[in-house]
Amino acid sequence: AALRAQVLEAKLQASGLPAEAQAQVRRQLEGRAYTAAEVEEAIEGLRVGQLMVLCQIGSMPKELVLKNTELFAREVLPHLRGLWREWEDRWTPKPLAKRAQPAPVAAG
Repeated sequence: AALRAQVLEAKLQASGLPAEAQAQVRRQLEGRAYTAAEVEEAIEGLRVGQLMVLCQIGSMPKELVLKNTELFAREVLPHLRGLWREWEDRWTPKPLAKRAQPAPVAAG
C-alpha cells in the first residue's frame, strides 16, 4: 500500500496538474469527504451561484441517502447560506404575485 501511494504521488507530481487539482485527486483516492470550509472555498473560487446537490449515488440504500442528506443539511448548508447575500438572486423561482384563475367551463 505504501509503494502504491508513492507511485500515485509521483504520477500526480509529474502530471502537471495544478496543486488544487492534485489535492482533489488525493482526496478522492483517500475516500475523504470535503469539509464545509473546502466546499465554501470552491464555491467562492469558482463563483458558483446555484448549487445542485445529489446526496445519493446509484443504488445506495435509502437509509444511507437519508443520512447523507441530513448530514449535508446539518454540517454543510449552514456554512453556505450567507454566501453571495449581496447579489440579487435572479435564478431561483419565486411565487407569483397574482395567481391566474382558470376560466369557467362552458356547459354543453
